[in-house]
Amino acid sequence: MNTTELTEQITNLFKCVETVEVAVRDNKVYITVADMYDPPQFIAPHSFLTGMMEIAKLCGKTELTIDGTISKGGCETCDFGSSYGYEFIAWNKEDV
Repeated sequence: MNTTELTEQITNLFKCVETVEVAVRDNKVYITVADMYDPPQFIAPHSFLTGMMEIAKLCGKTELTIDGTISKGGCETCDFGSSYGYEFIAWNKEDV
């Protein structure tokens, strides 16, 4: 699966997501998901854990970790333009 297809598949796991970026470097997949106002939430029946497991599976990897969080405030009165989300890294243990 190429990065465009992977981006689309990951986007479909979330209720509302404004940004999904996927990059592959050094046999690892780097994923950024973010939305305005609140961090993206997985669509039922996925909990956060099962959603993370599904992302790893889509990437063809066995491991997934949260590498960081995104918390960029927007307008002081309404938060328009804000961005909240997560940065994930997917990899296989044997590749490390």
